[in-house]
Amino acid sequence: MEREPQISMTVEDYDAAMDSDCESSVVPQFGDFARVEVDQPKYGVVEKMFRAGLGVLGEGVNVVALHMNSSSSIARHARLEAFRLYARAVAVKRGGDANIRYAWYGGARDEILGIVTHGFGRCSDFEDRVSNGIGIYLSPANFPIDCAMRAKEDEFGVKHLLLCRVILGNTEKIATGSRQFQPSSADFDSGVDNPFSPLQYTIWSAYMNSHIFPLFIISFTAPSLSVSGTSKFPNSPRVEFSVLMNVLSRFLSPSQMTLILKCYNDFQEKKIGRPHLITRWRSLVGDKLLLLAIRMCGFRPT
Repeated sequence: MEREPQISMTVEDYDAAMDSDCESSVVPQFGDFARVEVDQPKYGVVEKMFRAGLGVLGEGVNVVALHMNSSSSIARHARLEAFRLYARAVAVKRGGDANIRYAWYGGARDEILGIVTHGFGRCSDFEDRVSNGIGIYLSPANFPIDCAMRAKEDEFGVKHLLLCRVILGNTEKIATGSRQFQPSSADFDSGVDNPFSPLQYTIWSAYMNSHIFPLFIISFTAPSLSVSGTSKFPNSPRVEFSVLMNVLSRFLSPSQMTLILKCYNDFQEKKIGRPHLITRWRSLVGDKLLLLAIRMCGFRPT
């Protein structure tokens, strides 16, 4: 798994309050979150993490604003203290490591505002074919694509993502289509779609307001990411399917790769066309992993 990008701060840094500035008509105010100016170091670090995670799929993305959790309100201190207490408790339970990570969360503007004001109020419950348990879905710091596509544009065409600190503890694999809503045993704290290279974290409802601490809201426009939740590949040099298969082999089992190779052989032998090949690969691999593999290649498949 890729090393998590480092931001030169921890939740301890949020004891210092920061004055908020006037907001434009395009970017709403977000409760306890104050505007971070472009020339501030934190702005550059978060923006760089976001763009690096999008890769070539982020062509044309424009970051409109960044807000940071910096208010000294009683409610904010209570949430921060709860996060610290649970982090220490999980660390004790798991041999000294609470497995705290950065993670993204995407939603509608009003949902994001509700989360930063009152906390998470409901769990993600997607269709069986795409769900990974019933909980709060977040994406790793190096893979904001899924959340960016899930985020909904507001009336100004702007999308909003939360960058959070998340207590993962011990993770367990949650199969696609699972209706699981809590740890399968006392040995686990959270879920992942892939234990080796996770593209999605599942935080159970019992932990959603103790194991997730929102740090930033990044607001952006993304013409390269459609509202419908599908990605439009940029006009860029193409990469061979064989290169893409080599990347996929890092994540898939031998049996899965056998099916991928069979589809490709059928394509080479003209038994199926290119659209049919891609449809089969999407079904076998899943859009999230396929997009990650394409991003790792740096281009779109031929």
